[in-house]
Amino acid sequence: MVSRILMTTLMATVSLSSYASTINVYGAGGPHHAFEEAAAAFMSLNKNRDVKINITYGPLKKWEECAKSISTDCQQKGADILWGTSEHVTFTLMEQFKDYGFNNKSTSAIYLRPAVIIVQKGNPKKIDSFYDLINRGDINKVVVNNQTLNTLTSGTGIWEDIAGREGKLDDIQKFRRRSFIKGKGSGDAF
Repeated sequence: MVSRILMTTLMATVSLSSYASTINVYGAGGPHHAFEEAAAAFMSLNKNRDVKINITYGPLKKWEECAKSISTDCQQKGADILWGTSEHVTFTLMEQFKDYGFNNKSTSAIYLRPAVIIVQKGNPKKIDSFYDLINRGDINKVVVNNQTLNTLTSGTGIWEDIAGREGKLDDIQKFRRRSFIKGKGSGDAF
């Protein structure tokens, strides 16, 4: 489903850019798989055979200067499309790229971002829901909990949003006490 939406987004971008021969797309690692799949499907259509889509992904600091065309060390220059992995990341990108033609009017949410619990193979602790992570003392957690300059990650603070969903401060406090590692980004946490 996400790939189909991304392909539609790529098609709209191509039509808006007068059938550009190259489209440069930049964003975080993780969702890049869906972007690569959508780009390959788009480029495989006969009517798009002259269009090349370059997908560049990873931490913002890895690709920011290339996306802004301010570095000479880039194979692809200038972002035609940026993707954010959450609303706070998208707003940060819009702020950092406002002088490069990106703004809220040119931005659209294209999917709901799910939260994921990764467990050990075989789920030995038999974790059934997020409430197990809040209430069970036998489960340690690794969370993404960093929001520093040039470190954008969609997982920042998501545990707090989910733990606080019922409006119980005690849930946040219990979850926090049992957080084993606070990763500096999604890659670090993984």
